Amino acid sequence: MEKDFNIKDLLEKGDELRERPADYIQIAKNTLESYPLSLEHGIQKDAIQNGWDACIKKTQNYVKNNWKFEFELIERPDLKMLIMSDFGTHGLSGKMTAKDVTEDENPPEEERWARWESLAFGKGDEENLGARGQGKMIFIAASKDHAIFYDSLRGDGSYRMGVTQATHKGCPILHYDGDDGRKKIEECLGLKAIDHQGTRVIIRNPEEEVIESIKNRDLLRFVEETWWPIIIKFGAEINIKYEGNILRANPPDFFPITKKTEETKTFKIWCKEDKDEIEFKFEKSQYKIKRACFACDLEKDAPEIHRGVAVFRGNMKVDIVKFPNKILRDKVYGYVEFEPDLDIALRKIELPNHYGFRDIGIWRKIERIIEEELEMFGNKKLGLGIDIREREKIRRSAAENKAVSIMRAVTKSWPFSKRNRGGGGGDEDGDGGTIKEIGLRMSNLNFPNPGNAPRLNYGESLDGFYAKVFNKTEKKLQVNLKAFVLSGDRVVLDLDDRSFLLKPTPGMSDINKYSFKATKKIFPSAGEYKIRFSLRNAETKKTVDEITRRFWIEMDPKLSGPFEIRGLPFSELQKPEIEKSEWQLYPEGDKKYTLYYNIDHPTYHYNDENEYRLTNYLSEIFCMGALQMLVKQAEDGEIEDKEKMKNLPFDVDRLLSDDPKIIYAELTKAIGVIRFDINNLI
Repeated sequence: MEKDFNIKDLLEKGDELRERPADYIQIAKNTLESYPLSLEHGIQKDAIQNGWDACIKKTQNYVKNNWKFEFELIERPDLKMLIMSDFGTHGLSGKMTAKDVTEDENPPEEERWARWESLAFGKGDEENLGARGQGKMIFIAASKDHAIFYDSLRGDGSYRMGVTQATHKGCPILHYDGDDGRKKIEECLGLKAIDHQGTRVIIRNPEEEVIESIKNRDLLRFVEETWWPIIIKFGAEINIKYEGNILRANPPDFFPITKKTEETKTFKIWCKEDKDEIEFKFEKSQYKIKRACFACDLEKDAPEIHRGVAVFRGNMKVDIVKFPNKILRDKVYGYVEFEPDLDIALRKIELPNHYGFRDIGIWRKIERIIEEELEMFGNKKLGLGIDIREREKIRRSAAENKAVSIMRAVTKSWPFSKRNRGGGGGDEDGDGGTIKEIGLRMSNLNFPNPGNAPRLNYGESLDGFYAKVFNKTEKKLQVNLKAFVLSGDRVVLDLDDRSFLLKPTPGMSDINKYSFKATKKIFPSAGEYKIRFSLRNAETKKTVDEITRRFWIEMDPKLSGPFEIRGLPFSELQKPEIEKSEWQLYPEGDKKYTLYYNIDHPTYHYNDENEYRLTNYLSEIFCMGALQMLVKQAEDGEIEDKEKMKNLPFDVDRLLSDDPKIIYAELTKAIGVIRFDINNLI
């Protein structure tokens, strides 16, 4: 090999050079960032996936005797190389090269060289994910030189060698056929040409973490984690070579899990396979989950890379579903496999990096089924009480309440018709709905949150609230005032107990201000509590007036808004005209409205991952519903407080214009203001 060999010189002299005007070094870095685990984990996954997809026959006899994959690290003073070779494959067949492929072209499957070499080729077909170019970019990212070589001995006996290097201006590629290629790869790398039918990829000067992962055996563990099913089912051989060592990948000790796996008092399994395989229907097609097998060792955690339920597609680990119970989450492991038709359906939505599926219909369905099986495992074998549906219901209810609270804060100055306006959260009985001559009023009950929802978290305080007393008669009255906090009917905190002479007064007299802090000593558990003020006749001991306000510790109250709210799957309403809608506001008669939101909508599912995102999403929907209702009231001339119309996020006259452009501009402005206010509050 020439010691002063420069790959740049080679590429610049190549007759078959094809430049791409893009910063491919950055593209390679961006590709690497899309991989959720390490660089070396991604390398083994993409490399073996390419070799496994190219296997000529996926039968136990053929794979055991013909197919093989090898990683080999070569370290020389002048050059280091990671060589990745597959055996028993088609090889990179075909006459076409990358220069023959246009951006919109999808080469035939037999043109494997062109499909593999076209690093920018983004389409790929569902039957050959290796053609997408994603894996090749991570190989380039693994090279300090941003360079890879590749050669192939094809089924017809022909040989071809290629090379590419990413630069800030492009990714030039070229190839050499036959003896020219054999001479060139020996000249460039000091390697003999590949001598078996298959493909070989060489990463020139691999990054140090890749080299280290080979020597500390992390790469071996990653291979065993990702590919153990093909080792067990087909007897596949996968080796890692370095410094005279040959490491052969083997299945982890605790796989497979079968119905015959022995249980103990502290080790439990759950296995659905064979006659117990799980069937389900999706979009008029019947599918089967071939195998769903879980295990839990109550006495120790599973190895970190095996925690959760591994989802295998094409015998490759693609995704993970976590056990819902946090206490045992690190102890539960297992795997799921699919029948061929379901495997194909999932392949179509597999992410290009092979680390998950697009979050759409069929994957959501499968994920829910796996979660339900885990729930049954927890309930029936591990003594847990997990109810996934109930947890989802609780999360949605909490998000709804927070969203109503935010909507109330955003729309607090909007002049809704009084007949539509919901009551303030927390009232158990009013401030004196009837006209009284002697009584109480409660004032300044301000909770420390944007919508003044009657909720306190531990450590928060309710400060400065007070009662006002009045006596509209002409007689003096000796009274007793008590103020306290209740849990159910039990007093947990006394605030005041005093007697005084209540003189006739045309107005109201203030009593001392009160405050308290939410601590676990006073409020040992989350839930509903009450503040109560009671005014009694000191002589007769009869109650003159009483006010109660409910509030909640560490949980949200059920708040009211200008309309009722219900979440429904619109697909079940048999109304095609609204099936794709996110929400609908319906008049219920007597000027009452209900806002329905679609829990089947993809945007709802996207935001349902956690309570924060769902709260934000529902806040926007509820505010949009409030906006629609207010526009309707303005149109009908029902807004009673004309002065408050100045506080609206839109101009009523412009919104009721006959000009669609003016209406659109005014609505766009209003929506922008609403979103701004929501994101300032959430």
